[in-house]
Amino acid sequence: MKKPIKKIAATALILLMMFAGLITLLSLPSVQLWITKRATQYLHHQFGISSSVDGIHIGFPKNLIIDGLFISDNQGDTLLYIDQVDLNLGITALLRKQVSWSHLEIRGLEGNIMRRQADSTFNFAPILEAFKSREDVNQDAVKSNWSFSPGKMLLMDWQLSFTDSLEGSD
Repeated sequence: MKKPIKKIAATALILLMMFAGLITLLSLPSVQLWITKRATQYLHHQFGISSSVDGIHIGFPKNLIIDGLFISDNQGDTLLYIDQVDLNLGITALLRKQVSWSHLEIRGLEGNIMRRQADSTFNFAPILEAFKSREDVNQDAVKSNWSFSPGKMLLMDWQLSFTDSLEGSD
């Protein structure tokens, strides 16, 4: 009778130690730098445009801070720049296929949407193309069972510009 209890306790202790090790790893600057590099590579690969992230800081159990998110358009101009994103994310909700946050703060947002005379597409077109399906998929057959429940959102020090050289509007 004592052996099963010891095995259960040992398993729980090992899982707890692995969890603590993961938390410790995520708090190390070198691991956060590695995550930052991977995020930048993902943005470049996914959208095919230049991007950079100055830093990603993960504070367990719920905080995610992204510093210096920069995305340029195909001309090298700023499409989006965010000085800092501070997100209080419900990580346990992700395990239940729920995206939720209690607080999202975006500081220093600069967005520039433009369409140049030379072509008829907007500068964010590559991002839209990246989200398009690569195959013809029956959209009725593909259903997401993820839920989305946003919390408070605060935008501080933001600026958006719209320039359409083709239509002549700013």
